[in-house]
Amino acid sequence: MASTNNPNSGLRKTPVERACTYEKFMSCQPFYFNGVEGAVGLIRWFERTESVFSRSNCAEKNKVKFAINTLTEEALFWWNSFAQPIGVEEAYKITWSEFKRLLINKYYPQTEIKKMEEAITMTQKLIKKVIKHNSVQETNNHKRKLEDRRNTTNSNNTNYRNNNRSNDHHQQQNRKQEIFRAYTTNNGYTGNRPLCTRCTLNHIGPCTVRCKTCNKVGHLIRNCRNKGPSDY
Repeated sequence: MASTNNPNSGLRKTPVERACTYEKFMSCQPFYFNGVEGAVGLIRWFERTESVFSRSNCAEKNKVKFAINTLTEEALFWWNSFAQPIGVEEAYKITWSEFKRLLINKYYPQTEIKKMEEAITMTQKLIKKVIKHNSVQETNNHKRKLEDRRNTTNSNNTNYRNNNRSNDHHQQQNRKQEIFRAYTTNNGYTGNRPLCTRCTLNHIGPCTVRCKTCNKVGHLIRNCRNKGPSDY
């Protein structure tokens, strides 16, 4: 009943976002800058500080004031030298962009930035040359390996063919020598019948050759007792 009669019961209040305090800013763990980290260190400090600004919802008027507390050593000495002539409160009124410009001009003037850019450009060119050289060298090495592999294969094939030819030649020579040896040993006979030691002929079984001098079977003419001078 109370909700029905109350015309404002259905309205929701939009939560008011709390303003960023120094404690909230520091709880986001910003980086510190001492002025000797180099150009890369300064850029990292800018990026980290702006990230903390975004997460802590830092107001524009408080950015420089909060960021000053992350300066140390040489960088803090530079800020004090800048703020004393005009007063700290007036120094806090400069914008974040102006503060960044002052830091860049102090630690990295245009001459230093130009030198750094030239060094980066030269480094990039050297990297490209090294990559190109390595690519060409790798290609040449690949070609050389393929050529060596092709030459090795051709050499192996040639040696294999030469060895086969040499083996065939030796086998043929050995075969010819065996045939010649068998032929000369058996008086030209190349069959399977054994050589008879009596009649010096090749036959199977007992010797049946008759002596031309005595007409007997089983001995050589030179062993015949009846041989004449013409039988020697």
